[in-house]
Amino acid sequence: MGAVLNKGYRKQIHKDDDLIWICQCAETCREAEIEVSKSQLRATALEVDFNENGETLVVVTFRAKRFTFKLVPGKVVSMENSWKKIFRNLKDRYSCTFVVGSPHPDAIISIVTNYLQFLFNIPQITAVRFQDPTRDIRELCTPLSSCLFYVPKLFINKPKVSTDEMNFVRDNFLNLQEILIDTDVPEGFESWILGHRKVTIFSKMKLGCMDLSWSRCSQLEIWSNSITAKDINRFISIWMDQGYPRQLQSVVFNDFVGDKNDIIDGIDRRSWDPRTRRRYFPLQSSIGLIKFDCKDGLDVIYPRGELFREIGTIWFGAERNSCVFMVHPKDPVKTYQWHWDLPHNFFGRKINNEKDRKKCLKSSLVDSTLALNQ
Repeated sequence: MGAVLNKGYRKQIHKDDDLIWICQCAETCREAEIEVSKSQLRATALEVDFNENGETLVVVTFRAKRFTFKLVPGKVVSMENSWKKIFRNLKDRYSCTFVVGSPHPDAIISIVTNYLQFLFNIPQITAVRFQDPTRDIRELCTPLSSCLFYVPKLFINKPKVSTDEMNFVRDNFLNLQEILIDTDVPEGFESWILGHRKVTIFSKMKLGCMDLSWSRCSQLEIWSNSITAKDINRFISIWMDQGYPRQLQSVVFNDFVGDKNDIIDGIDRRSWDPRTRRRYFPLQSSIGLIKFDCKDGLDVIYPRGELFREIGTIWFGAERNSCVFMVHPKDPVKTYQWHWDLPHNFFGRKINNEKDRKKCLKSSLVDSTLALNQ
């Protein structure tokens, strides 16, 4: 490619979506790195996967494509020159095997991820997956690979994890926001797992209504028979009475134990009213983006004072025991007005006649800021 990046190469960087070509070009000359930065060719995700049979992968998501780099230990070379061997033996466009020389095998992960972070302006590794049943998590995360401790997403997909491994994860992974559990977790870690913003549980775990009510999750998915219908009923009742957990957005209960009628037993619910909320609820779940049609759902409320109420919807799936509890987004400016039980309007004046009532209840969304300034 030469020592100077000419106009032809610059146009290709703008138009080409091949991450491997960009890596090769960037290694050739410094000007390529500058052009990549100017063109804002940034990767959206960078994760490290510890797969079965001792396989370690670095996966980059670039323009909705996943590029996989398989780490193969090479001969020992100096740290300064080791990064130059990173993108030499590229096999194909999406999956490549290359040799990285390093004074220590654990430093390979840091060398590769640091180079990709620098080239594509990625602030940190976005996710780590532990999927190898034969390798201990404590042995994979060493001081030379300490960059793994700052990831926001953690996936544990191995058949079994020990108490020591879970203690190690809890004590060292302090920036976690999202956790996916598909392993037999020892007892005593339920509250720690539910203390994160987004949690997905595929394995069986003993959970009760208080575990859910005192959680810090905004999105929770339970894809196993880890909870009963009666516990779900108590959980929704606590939310209607006290509003816990405060930051809740959605909970997916798939394959719960019990009958659907046990969930709504004794709960004050109402059918959908188009004046109170939107019909569809979008949810970015672990299996993709889902839009739930809440027209067939049951609405419940949590009264937060006289003028502000939160709306929740209980939605049941058509097939196996599946239930989704959704809390509709709160708007800091607009306030939902419930037409069936609001005796006063927002001006503090009682609604005395039918004309006033129709005028006040014409719109279900009321601008509370303008109303209070009247």
